Amino acid sequence: MVKDSEVLEMARYMISENATIRQTADYYGKGKTTIHKWITERLCKLNKELYNQVETLLANNKVESVNRAREFIRR
Repeated sequence: MVKDSEVLEMARYMISENATIRQTADYYGKGKTTIHKWITERLCKLNKELYNQVETLLANNKVESVNRAREFIRR
């Protein structure tokens, strides 16, 4: 089981590097699903402000992904 301090470190990494779940998983050598679960389920209990920042980042990443997909389809 990952320590709470590691979850906080991962969240700070995501924010400082504007990193996606995939990039964070690669950086820490963990699975995407694992990182996503830790961030969404544990971070909100540990640090609500940090959680809100990460959620905003994830929402922005999703919008960018959808926009890239739309551009690809248009071609």
